[in-house]
Amino acid sequence: MIILYILGVILYPIFCFGMYNAIMNLMDANDKGLLRPEVQAAGYILLAFGWPMNFILNHTYGTLLFLDRPRGVGLTDRVSYWYGDPTWRGVIAEYICHVWLNIAEEDGVHCNPKRNRYHL
Repeated sequence: MIILYILGVILYPIFCFGMYNAIMNLMDANDKGLLRPEVQAAGYILLAFGWPMNFILNHTYGTLLFLDRPRGVGLTDRVSYWYGDPTWRGVIAEYICHVWLNIAEEDGVHCNPKRNRYHL
């Protein structure tokens, strides 16, 4: 039973990353008008599962990773808040943005450093 728990703890962020990529790709295709209605409906179902997963990821893994209270609903809010910080939290935020989040964006920018306290 402990092995299943450990596997769940390890696999949850990976599964969230896969959901994030799927949702972002569907969103890009929808913005270009490429999705048929049935695929668009399936995308909304994925999104209905994706937001709670992002909330849980931010409030558990994000809290442990940044040793800080949640900054908004999703992990992007927290990462954007710490992006550009000169401390170790800023290093983690920039790593998450550049390596994990920006790759799913068409323009390559997912985190918005202008939303944080260092770029006002």
